[in-house]
Amino acid sequence: MGVAALRTRYALVSDRCVPPANACGAGAAVHMLRPQQTTAREHAHLLSYRQFAERVLPSRGLTLAVPTGPAATPMDQRAAVYASNRSRLIAIDGGFGAVLPAQPPPLGNLRVEAARSGHPTLEIGGAWLHSRYDPAREAAKLVEPLAEQPMSAAILYGMGLGYALDAFREAFVDVPLVVVEPDLELFGMVLSLRPLPLRLDGVSFAVGGDPAGVAAALSAIPSRQLQVIRPRAFYERHRDFWSVVDAMVGQAASRAEINANTLRRFGVVWVRNLLANLDLVVNAPGATTLPGRFAGLPALVLAAGPSLALVLPQLRRLRRGMLVVAVDTALGPCMRHGVDPDLVVVVDPQYWNSRHLDRLRPTQALLVSETSTCPRVFRHLPMPTVMASSLFPLGRYFEAIVGAKGEVGAGGSVATTAWDVARLAGCSPIVMAGLDLGFPGNRTHCEGTFFEELRLAEGVRSRPAMTAAFDYQYSAEPFRQPANDGGSVMTDRRMQVYRSWFDSQAGLYPMTETWNVSGGGLRLDGIPYHAAADALALPDRREEIDATLASLRDEVERHGATHAGPDPSELLDALHSELEELLQVAQRGVALTDRLAQTLAERADPRALIRQLDTIDRQIADSKASAIAGFLMHEVIEETQASGHSRKQGADVVAASHALYRGLVESAELHLRAVARRGKSGSRSGDS
Repeated sequence: MGVAALRTRYALVSDRCVPPANACGAGAAVHMLRPQQTTAREHAHLLSYRQFAERVLPSRGLTLAVPTGPAATPMDQRAAVYASNRSRLIAIDGGFGAVLPAQPPPLGNLRVEAARSGHPTLEIGGAWLHSRYDPAREAAKLVEPLAEQPMSAAILYGMGLGYALDAFREAFVDVPLVVVEPDLELFGMVLSLRPLPLRLDGVSFAVGGDPAGVAAALSAIPSRQLQVIRPRAFYERHRDFWSVVDAMVGQAASRAEINANTLRRFGVVWVRNLLANLDLVVNAPGATTLPGRFAGLPALVLAAGPSLALVLPQLRRLRRGMLVVAVDTALGPCMRHGVDPDLVVVVDPQYWNSRHLDRLRPTQALLVSETSTCPRVFRHLPMPTVMASSLFPLGRYFEAIVGAKGEVGAGGSVATTAWDVARLAGCSPIVMAGLDLGFPGNRTHCEGTFFEELRLAEGVRSRPAMTAAFDYQYSAEPFRQPANDGGSVMTDRRMQVYRSWFDSQAGLYPMTETWNVSGGGLRLDGIPYHAAADALALPDRREEIDATLASLRDEVERHGATHAGPDPSELLDALHSELEELLQVAQRGVALTDRLAQTLAERADPRALIRQLDTIDRQIADSKASAIAGFLMHEVIEETQASGHSRKQGADVVAASHALYRGLVESAELHLRAVARRGKSGSRSGDS
């Protein structure tokens, strides 16, 4: 949330809220269509539409060209409005061009009448979708309570004639909004009855009743403080669908909360690790080497859930038919059963997670990692390494200079990343082993993993190992869910985030067949359960796998031996300069907001100070380091959002602006200290 956006939202300077002349976008160009034959029912909305065009649009400084004269018909009116709305939606998302017909659809059983206020209202199947008295006021009252709620984004259940969308955008000019409309036919009809709201920036649409579309829209917005707008009439029409969406909203909010807590806990560690790994960022080959390398070959992905113990005795036989991809936690048990995996995936930033690698002998596997992984990993696994693109602004800053490494999916667990590595490599089927997403047998990890051994080693009479396992299982609100074997398994909120990720990926990549051989693990909608015997029945492909792996390993090793990237010390110097400049700008912002607060208290003219703050905002927006520093400002932003979105007094806005500038100062200083530390101690400056 930018400082300028705050001042705009709370109308400290009202003239900055005026939209530009071309704010209508594609909607400003209205196509003139020939008169067409009109049904009697379609005449009903004519008066209310004209009232809207004559009364409402001029108040916004707009006019909308519509057919007039003796030949004009309600169908002409509808065609003009529909063409405008369709053009604007296509400008937002080109996919609308394929699902919305070129001509407005007939209204069918949709009844349009003028409400007492003069606005059009709708009735379908005997139920009114909007108020018969004042639908605009009804919508305004629906969104008014949100002004006092913490809100990072909102989701609207049902489009209708757009009154709620209009009211929301009028009240909250910069809050992201997802509009979900399960009825594509109704959506097309109403697009011909009323112009879309003036402001559609920050609005996305999920139309047609496909939960995958809703999931994609939710993944693109900040969901931790997601507010839901549920018009009762729309909810009742599709109650089953909205129940599914309710669950998805809950999962999105839970995922966002977990992500925020993770950032709070590990944000500084990620920064330090990434700086420590800068030599690898510069010189290691990227995940761009992976796509399609093992096309058509099966893969066995070894996660470290309790059920992995049931697969390990069969691992040598399973290896004959599949590329073996092991997560770091599963590497030790895998090697103790005499099998070196082909690929090892390590992405955890924590020192304690790197302890999985203690006392392991050298392996011929290829390491796939991410740039903020604990640096200790690369010292303990001197293996040919492929680096994936960073998820964080600091990593993207460096990759903009040295070249993108290539993205690998991240669903919050190393098992999600390992699955996506196999998918990128072109493997199918992908057989998941040890993917329990729960606690079968009341265990948390496979026997023989570092965490299991550590818990047993640290167990004492007053706090035995079973107590530690119990505490872990009950730390995230556990509950029982159906298991693959027909029984049930204990799972928790954390595991539901990973479950949601796997289910969504199955929908996004239907051509990638995935099996789960964990009988006691959580049942997933998108990944069917297969007995281990099905995986054992796959034909022997080991010779082909080894040849492909040798070729890839040679390519990675040659790259490391011959690639000459930029000097890491020069990259650090450039970053230091960018951060220093940002720090100075943010410090000026702090000083100016202090002066502005005093000016407002004295009821003096604030305009000169506001112009200076506008300059500060532009300098921050233009800074290459602003996104880097903003990465660690989540708590400041959350506190600002938690204060609500009601129209604030000037002093409240200044206080929020001051907090944001102060947050930038503190984050820039933290990054500068991390850069200085890396410069002094070299690549050992991370979490070691």
